[in-house]
Amino acid sequence: MVVVMKKDAREADIERVSEKVRDAGGEAFVSRGAVHTIIGLVGDTAAFMGLGLDNFPGVDHLIQVGKPYKMVARALHPQPTTVKVGPAAVGRETFTITGIAALGAGQTPGTVAVSNDTGIGFDAVVRIDTPGEADYYRHGGILPYVLRKMLAA
Repeated sequence: MVVVMKKDAREADIERVSEKVRDAGGEAFVSRGAVHTIIGLVGDTAAFMGLGLDNFPGVDHLIQVGKPYKMVARALHPQPTTVKVGPAAVGRETFTITGIAALGAGQTPGTVAVSNDTGIGFDAVVRIDTPGEADYYRHGGILPYVLRKMLAA
């Protein structure tokens, strides 16, 4: 989470926010810029949201950087997980997607075939609605696309 301070925030305002975050078990990193001072928060975002930091003197606004879905990301849980859904174990499958290579050739397929190593398969509708989305896919995502465009400029 990032706390963006107002232009006229006093040093005492910055310290008050930082101290409140530390009291909640987090870390606060102050970065002073030409226009704004920001405070980067590391720790339990949900706990920070409950502190009412947006109402503190000198605070302009809060930016929540971490998203709840990150808690299930592979980076945080490197070991494979399996979940029981009725009698079936779900979570260790590997899927093969065929038909997506057309995107590399500048075409958007209507469907692709999805199958796993046990022979179970299905057709899936491709949801790439704009030429820009196809470009993002070809480059491996939005960030690589933007970086390549910036480097080419």
